[in-house]
Formats: sequence, structure tokens, C-alpha cells
Amino acid sequence: MSRIDKAIELAAEKKLEGRPPSDQQKTGQGRTQKHSLASAGYAGVKSLRVVNPLLVPLVDPNGSAAEQYKKLRSLLIRKTNLKPFNNTLLVTSSVPGEGKSLTVMNLALALARSADYSVVLVDTDLRNPQLHLMLNFKPEFGLVHYLRDGVPIEKVMHKVGLGNLCLIPAGEQVLDPLELLTSKRMQMLMGELKNRYHDRYVLLDTPPILPFADLRVLGEMVDHVLFVCRQGYSNLAHIEEGLDIMSEFNLLGLICNDATFPKNNDSSYYYGMK
Repeated sequence: MSRIDKAIELAAEKKLEGRPPSDQQKTGQGRTQKHSLASAGYAGVKSLRVVNPLLVPLVDPNGSAAEQYKKLRSLLIRKTNLKPFNNTLLVTSSVPGEGKSLTVMNLALALARSADYSVVLVDTDLRNPQLHLMLNFKPEFGLVHYLRDGVPIEKVMHKVGLGNLCLIPAGEQVLDPLELLTSKRMQMLMGELKNRYHDRYVLLDTPPILPFADLRVLGEMVDHVLFVCRQGYSNLAHIEEGLDIMSEFNLLGLICNDATFPKNNDSSYYYGMK
């Protein structure tokens, strides 16, 4: 574990130890107070070693791209850290190729750098899962195995090499995943992930809106939706159609990915949060 990781965990523990336990925590019920995976019943969670130049909060935490994710993190926390805590978010786009998976991965990493929060990132794009590829590993088990085969949750969670971030990969591709995503077991999982920790964010990477109907199912399970588009790639008609579909859900904001600013010719990002 790096010195940064140790500092993050020590800071989180000191902060949490100073808080008086709630009545639920005194009785052992409700949300777990500490980030410790073992104390939450996830003692079997494995750690990953991650090397990917696109994951900027890991490889270049002080660079300009990482700085944009820090800004997004600050906006997100300000908009969601309410009572009750609106901690579940879905990230999607109108069509493939707009960078939703890379955006949600980097956002999760940025959130995990904070000592105040833990993060679980779930790959619900079961038709074309990408998150495990970014981390360069082939999972033995994932969300599909949890939902379909009853594999226990600690077998499908993987600790990523920064702070308090865990990944639940898809596990395998499924041509028609809606039967799994609409199951009671999926609803139970979302309840477990949302309520186990009092300070945890749950982020879902989901399929694009226009080709598939998954959003209509998963959107009902989360507090907010983040919509990703890509400068020079996204079609305005597609964006408008996607926003129209999302109007029935709680759209938190739109992320313009890969936006270029002429002042310094540096590739960056712009975030619009309502």
C-alpha cells in the first residue's frame, strides 16, 4: 500500500472514530460506520494492481486532467451530500464512443482519493463491459454471477489500488441482460450497496441510452443520472433525444468530455450541473 493510501485510510479512521455512534450502530444494525471491508462482511475482497495511463487520478494526480475530475468531484459532493445522502448515481451517454466508461472510472478514482468517502463502481453494461479492461484483469466472478448464479458479494468485489474504491465488474457478456437487471436480487444488491456505509458513493456504468432500454430499469434504482457527451463526436440530435428519455429521471448534470479550450490548447472537460 502506498503512503497516500495509508494516509487516506488513517485520516478516514480518525474522522470516523470521533463521531458518536448512532442507535442503529450501537445495536449492530443499519449502516456500517467504518470503511473497513472486513468489518462490513467483505473479508474475501481481493486487491488489484492497476497501471493505465488513462486513469489520471492514479497516474498523474496533480495533472490538468486529474484537476478537472477533482472539480467534478467537488460539484458532485455539493449536489448529493444532503439529508438523506443521495449517494447512488448512474453514468450513461446517448450512443457508444462518448467516453462514459472512462469518465465514470476516473470519477470513481477521484472520489476515492477523499478520506471522507468510500466508492463502489458497478459495471452494469453487461452487453459490452469495459471497466475490467481498463484495469487489465479478467475477473473470475462479476455482477452476472452474483445475479444469475448466487455467487456471494465478496467474491464479485475487487479493491482497486487507491483509497476506498471497490469494483464490481460485469463478469461476462450477456446478450439480453434485462431479466437479470430487473430481478429482485439486483434490487437487493442496490439496497445493500447504498445502505451498508453511511458515506459511500455507488456509481453505475450503464449502456448508452438510445440503442438499449437498460436506463429505464436502472434509472429507477438510483438517486441521480449523469449524462456524458463528447465534443466533436456527439450528435446534437442524439443528445436531445437522450435528454428527452432521461427527463423522467433525476438528471444531475451533463458532462462534456474531451472538450478543448483554445487558451492553452490543453484537452480538458466541462461540467454542467443543474
